[in-house]
Amino acid sequence: MTTISKLLALKAAFADMVQKRIHSTICFAVRDNEPCEIGVDGYTADIFQRNAIKAGDLLFEIPELVKQISPNAMSAPDAAQRWFRLLLDFRPGMIFWAGEGYPAGRVHPTKTGARKEGRLYHGHEISVALLERLALLWEKNASKRSRTKRRPLGRRGNRVVNIAKLTEEMMEHVRAARDHAFATRELGGQPQLLPRPKQKDLASRTGLTPSAVSRCLKDAAARELQILWERALDLRRIMDWKGSCKTAG
Repeated sequence: MTTISKLLALKAAFADMVQKRIHSTICFAVRDNEPCEIGVDGYTADIFQRNAIKAGDLLFEIPELVKQISPNAMSAPDAAQRWFRLLLDFRPGMIFWAGEGYPAGRVHPTKTGARKEGRLYHGHEISVALLERLALLWEKNASKRSRTKRRPLGRRGNRVVNIAKLTEEMMEHVRAARDHAFATRELGGQPQLLPRPKQKDLASRTGLTPSAVSRCLKDAAARELQILWERALDLRRIMDWKGSCKTAG
């Protein structure tokens, strides 16, 4: 079984957990100047932990891809914790401290106090998104290794590729915003809207220029991107979203 086949098989396994609404919450604690202690909620299903072990073992086949997302994941002591560490560092995932919520990329563990506890909800959904990203990185690297010469895409072809990148990025943001809304409602009774990324943020995440992002958002062919861009400002539509492109409008 090839590495890409293993990635896609694990993606299907986690997606099945999502469909069955299986509990998959990751818990962690941070102490001053000490590594993050990671475990699972007492109600988290065994199947989630077994799949996490498989995923953590698979990471040794793709360490160069893991480093593009998290420089720390491969140093975790066992397979499941490697996967949990990667989920915590994966940008779309939301880390919730007691009484507070921060995007994962903004957390500074050494500045959180003597000890602080947090949770990462919907670990199975974030696992699906993470495996999608790892599969994409695998395919991109395989494409780079290919010696087949290809004709340049041209201006229009590049625009289509850029629109696809931005659509994927906004899809991930909407997923994260939905998780954030439900989690903040669970914690405090009132759902909160995760701020929509600015165009310069999208440019940074996708390797494009701000002007290229602006042109893509105005392109008549970028209808799905435009719908996701508008939806990201509407808390009700975020919470109603089911994750399908057909329901993005």
